[in-house]
Amino acid sequence: MLLKSELDTSSSDLGNVTMPSLPRVLKDPGLLAATLGLAFGASGCSAPWTLSAIRSDLRKIRETVQPLEISGPLIQLRSSFHVHSEFSHDSDGRISDIVKAAKANGIEVIFLTDHTNPDIFTGAPDGMVDGVFFIRGEEISKNGSLLALGTSSSIPKSSRPAQEIIDEIIEQGAVCAIGHIEETDPFTLENFSAIGIHNLHADAKQIPILHFPALFLDVALYRHQFAEELLIQSIIRAPHQQLDTWDKLLQTRKVTGLSEADAHQNIKILGIRVDPYKTILNAAHTYLLVSPEWDRQELLDAVKLGRAFVGFSMFADPSGFSFEIEHRDHRPAILGDELPWSEEMTLRVKAPGIGKIRIIKDGEVHASIKGRELISRCSEPGVYRAEVWVKIDGRELPWILSSPIYVRDRKSAPSTIAENNGGAAASDKTEVLFENSSAPTSIQR
Repeated sequence: MLLKSELDTSSSDLGNVTMPSLPRVLKDPGLLAATLGLAFGASGCSAPWTLSAIRSDLRKIRETVQPLEISGPLIQLRSSFHVHSEFSHDSDGRISDIVKAAKANGIEVIFLTDHTNPDIFTGAPDGMVDGVFFIRGEEISKNGSLLALGTSSSIPKSSRPAQEIIDEIIEQGAVCAIGHIEETDPFTLENFSAIGIHNLHADAKQIPILHFPALFLDVALYRHQFAEELLIQSIIRAPHQQLDTWDKLLQTRKVTGLSEADAHQNIKILGIRVDPYKTILNAAHTYLLVSPEWDRQELLDAVKLGRAFVGFSMFADPSGFSFEIEHRDHRPAILGDELPWSEEMTLRVKAPGIGKIRIIKDGEVHASIKGRELISRCSEPGVYRAEVWVKIDGRELPWILSSPIYVRDRKSAPSTIAENNGGAAASDKTEVLFENSSAPTSIQR
């Protein structure tokens, strides 16, 4: 995305349009396209009725949402990962701005990952600020992006390999997540706990350069009336590449899926804030499953254990979503659990609204249905995760993406499931439109 320093420059005026300095414009084709479009009156691509149609799609999805009671002892905390502030070189966002945006969007936890800067650990918050809990860390740009979650001191990248940096993150008692998975190779790395399976910055980079002028004009014209609709139409994309990478990683290790806001609040054109925290932090969230008496360590543990799902809350509130494996004499297995396979196992997905529910096993579709609930037999060991997709603006987009449950061969599997003689028995109910575990179908991405 264009940085604040690339847009707020000393300049000459064309009428009432502020133009960046010529040398910088000529060096940056994206900025050149944007500048020419703004200066010479490019017209927006979006008609109000197009944005109204997206709003209608959202309304139809939200009308299907019904509150779901969360079973079990854990609650779901709406959290935002990969947030930048004034402690980053490319952001001027204040902590108070982040708190205000978080409260407006019902976010309870912010994982602050400013670019490497020792001042983070003396000036940035770590704990509760006006009802929003902060965990500070860093984004370390090394062969891509390493997100240090909950570190206690700055980790200089210097000339060390990425693996040494990950090891130091772990030594500090923190958690490492791989960010920007579209440009970071995780297959050569070890000891990280999570990856970003969606990143708004990555979405924005897919915008063709020549579309910049129209997009900026759309923001100028419709940012107050159609902020959500513009973000959906122009920025948000289905993260097919990230999901493919995740599924491949899951064949050899346990990895939690996170949503990266990558929020900077650093783009201003003609005095108009293009990327306010309030809008960016409204798009997608990571819901952490924790006890009602959670603390800082339990939040980090939830990331490590895979007690998490990603929800595109801008589409509709995903609270209450669940993916469990029911089996006799034990409590149901939940996200992040690891257990040995048995014949009595049943997979159950519940969504708070109507969507296309998929159970993914080892990167392929195991079962699928359009509705609120999907129940399917767990026919063999594998890595199982759940998705819920909705249709907006003529496109299928993910609403909910769960972290996996790991079903292992009974000879080699440890179990994270406690015995519970009062647990639910396996169900014979089969509300499945597609199931073919003997000949799985590849996901069409």
